[in-house]
Amino acid sequence: LSSGSTSYPVDCPVAAAWEATTGSGRLIVVGSADIFADEWLEREDNSKLCDIFFNFLLHQGIEFDPSKGRCDFEEKECVPDIASLSNLIKPCLQDIEPLPQDYTTLLCDDQFGLTMDHIPKVIDLYKTLNVPYEPLSLIEPHFNCPHPPLRMATHAPRMPTPLTPELELFHLDDCFTDIRTRLVRLADNFEDDLAHYVQEAGWILGVDGGCHEDDEEKAKHVLHAVAKMILQSKMHSNESR
Repeated sequence: LSSGSTSYPVDCPVAAAWEATTGSGRLIVVGSADIFADEWLEREDNSKLCDIFFNFLLHQGIEFDPSKGRCDFEEKECVPDIASLSNLIKPCLQDIEPLPQDYTTLLCDDQFGLTMDHIPKVIDLYKTLNVPYEPLSLIEPHFNCPHPPLRMATHAPRMPTPLTPELELFHLDDCFTDIRTRLVRLADNFEDDLAHYVQEAGWILGVDGGCHEDDEEKAKHVLHAVAKMILQSKMHSNESR
């Protein structure tokens, strides 16, 4: 009995049965008795396997065909427990050989070399090839660097742009908007500065009060001038009646 090809470990022998050729002796060897323990007896049909084994041993209608048994299991290869050995790493102490007194013995000069032993053979090759033996001369290199052809500058010169005339900036609405519209716009933008509001309204109406002092005093003079104009207009209206 093996574990099969779909389990782990694959094709691992679990149990084996033997029957004597003479007599009625029978023997079953199980790899682990924990299969029939209380914890595993009701799992994976282990109880049915237990009944089959005992019925075979008691000659109760269970017979195994020896021709269908397997004996071609591969031998197990024991490998060390790498996981546990990795936690038991021990350093390997090695003795270091003492350095020699002459440190030049540590240098390896066999990997490269510079020798003039082959120069006579090279000179003899000049005579063999009928080539004059002369010192090498400097060969001037010639580089081909193409340049674009020259073209005449036929485009018109760039003249500087004249500067704009320096004109005084002023608001056009102040000149073309009627007085009522300007007063409405001033009332919409009014915040908390009453003196500034009175001064701007007087400037729109052309009433300055004849004062050139600070805003608060100028606002008083504007109100005084407006009240004086109202009083004069009422007096003229009464006289006309």
